[in-house]
Amino acid sequence: MDINFSILMCSRGRPQILEQNVTNIKLLASDPDAVQILIGADDDDSATVAIVRELQDQFINVELSVHPRFKNL
Repeated sequence: MDINFSILMCSRGRPQILEQNVTNIKLLASDPDAVQILIGADDDDSATVAIVRELQDQFINVELSVHPRFKNL
């Protein structure tokens, strides 16, 4: 299986919207397995991390990158 399309999404504090967006992308894609979704989250945003873990159980090629929140942005 090849990845044909990647989407980078950063999220903070809106897990339901993130879940809806990822679900819609995967369900509307003609080949959902060829769509990679990369999600960036802050390490203090447990709600986002939890919803991404659920999405990873439901869909393949959903990846999570967790980092400390920038203090100067």
